[in-house]
Amino acid sequence: MEPKTEVMDPYGDVLAILPCSPTPTKLQISSKILSTASPVFRSMFSPRFREGAALASSSSPTKLIEIEFPDDSAQALEAVFNVLHFRHDHVSANVSFEVLYEIALVADKYDVTAALGPWKEGFRKGCREAIVQDPGEWEEEEEEEETDKRRREAGKSWGCEALPEKVIESISAARTSTIQSLLSVAEHFRTLYQDPGIKCKVRTPTSVFGASNTQALTCDAAILGSLLRHYAAIGIFPVPPPPYKGISVESLALAMKNLRCFVDFDAGHGGCMVVGQVVKMVDEVLAGVDRLDIWEFVGRGRADGVEDGDGGAWWVKGSGFVDRERSPGSRFTVRSRGRGGGVGGNVGGVRSLFGR
Repeated sequence: MEPKTEVMDPYGDVLAILPCSPTPTKLQISSKILSTASPVFRSMFSPRFREGAALASSSSPTKLIEIEFPDDSAQALEAVFNVLHFRHDHVSANVSFEVLYEIALVADKYDVTAALGPWKEGFRKGCREAIVQDPGEWEEEEEEEETDKRRREAGKSWGCEALPEKVIESISAARTSTIQSLLSVAEHFRTLYQDPGIKCKVRTPTSVFGASNTQALTCDAAILGSLLRHYAAIGIFPVPPPPYKGISVESLALAMKNLRCFVDFDAGHGGCMVVGQVVKMVDEVLAGVDRLDIWEFVGRGRADGVEDGDGGAWWVKGSGFVDRERSPGSRFTVRSRGRGGGVGGNVGGVRSLFGR
């Protein structure tokens, strides 16, 4: 099938070839934009490498230099290139977790994290969804295929089978920790109302005979009963053990927020309900998920060095470069500590696309 050409910059001097996409694609892009956004691309397009030498020696300003990216995700590269070329209307933050991971790999490998700017917050949504929507059912190997099918049909599959084990472990750990935090909220209110102290906000004077405030005790008992009945109905009383199979953060949080307290409104006990407090604490737990950066658990592998075809190398260390002499015929190659090689090689982990 003939490649289609997408013009990202009509004045671009490079054709990025993405042969690994379903339909082979060529993207007309600007080496100047990429060089400004990325020190890795800046090096690629310098005269010391074949790609840069070809640009410098081009006899015609309209002749485009073709560069292949055989090993990177085509969808991820296209998304990143669109952002860098200010084509924000061509980018969607609603991407699968698998593509999200590939975008993070591309951003780390070519050091364009800062250039992606606000988009990293939009892409972060995918991380959150992977944590809060996962019911943990994929952990049973024999049920994995059927579970993935159900989740795809429900539109909640994040393609865990295509992700590195460390990423899956990080998602699972974040999910388990968040569910434990939600269960701690439930435990807090259950313990509070099992305590003999009076919590009712409607207090009447104790009688001259020293009788206890039965109305207040009745109010507290009604709230405790409401809590226990609701917890049992949503499956968290008795408290379930980890790994909480079949429970997602999203479904548990919603169920906890649907608490109904049966109190005597006519006697003025409406203000004694704890529904608002429960909702507030649940929202605080969910806000913690938004602050999570699962990439911190993945590892900090990155494109560490650049090799030429003769084995010479100059290494990227922080923001500095240690250069060795080379001929203009050397081909730019990104190497990493992890897997892959060549311009399109993948890295072994993700550094900071979603870092704070």
